[in-house]
Amino acid sequence: MPMTSKDLVPLAQLLYILLPNPTITGGIGDVTRQHQVSDRLIAACRMAGIDERDATVISEALAGYLYGWKTRDEPLREMINQAQAVLNTAAGGVGDARLRWLPMGRPLTIPAIAHLLAWVLALDLEAAP
Repeated sequence: MPMTSKDLVPLAQLLYILLPNPTITGGIGDVTRQHQVSDRLIAACRMAGIDERDATVISEALAGYLYGWKTRDEPLREMINQAQAVLNTAAGGVGDARLRWLPMGRPLTIPAIAHLLAWVLALDLEAAP
């Protein structure tokens, strides 16, 4: 069954809970930790019924945004960069997929994560026949 708008906030809440520290530091964090967090988020997205590609974009965007390392998934890099730009705007930052000014010291919020989810999942609707 496809995800509906009613499902976005509960999933955003779950993803938020799975973040060890949702504070936006703008620094470079622990790359191993970033990958662990991303893997955990991918698993949660997959359990919620999101396909592998979208789960990867969502999870790599979130973990990369908080920890500062580039994505492990090179074929999806551009989409993940765009997803991070959407997340940054929703979190109160400015910029685009190439250059961002982060809202340093502020926690990433559940509504910002829900906005990211809606953006990524809306891409599937646009691609559908």
